[in-house]
Formats: sequence, structure tokens, C-alpha cells
Amino acid sequence: MNKLSALALSSFLAVSAAYAEGDLGASEKMPSEQQFSALDANQDGVLDESEASSNTELTNNWASVDIDKDGVISPQEYSIYTGEATASGSANEEQILDEPVTE
Repeated sequence: MNKLSALALSSFLAVSAAYAEGDLGASEKMPSEQQFSALDANQDGVLDESEASSNTELTNNWASVDIDKDGVISPQEYSIYTGEATASGSANEEQILDEPVTE
């Protein structure tokens, strides 16, 4: 695994942990979180392909959106897909890519 992939994966896991702690109140939800909730018909916290079928673009990009390849789309993966976050947890992907990787 290259350094950038390892960094992205560890950052993704950190964002997932922060999200799981429920730091955001209902009134502070990002648009992607509101969209995700609307798509999550059974409100189990993940989107399966059946739930995503109403969103053609999401369905067409399923393989790339499902970052961890577990067969479902998490709220974090959906947020990355919509561009409201990156795998590193930052909304400014260009800044992340321009930063040097250090060991």
C-alpha cells in the first residue's frame, strides 16, 4: 500500500469514528447527510444498492463510491462522493494533494 493510500484510509477511519460519535446535531447536518437520510429507506445507517437505485448517478458510480468495498455506502463514503469531504476529512482536496508526504 502506498503512503497516500495509507494516509487516505487512516483519515477515512478517523472521520468514520468521529461521525459514529454523533458530534453533529440534526440542525447541523450537511446537505449530503440530509440526502443520505432521504435515500436510506430503512434508516439502518447505510445505503444498499436497492436504496441507491433511485439515484442513477450514484448507482452508475457505485464501485468507486464504495471505498471500503463492503457492498454498502456509509454516510462518510456518501459525503466524499458528494464532495463535501475527502477521505482525509478535509473539504479542500487540492490542499491535501499539494502537501508533501513525510515518513
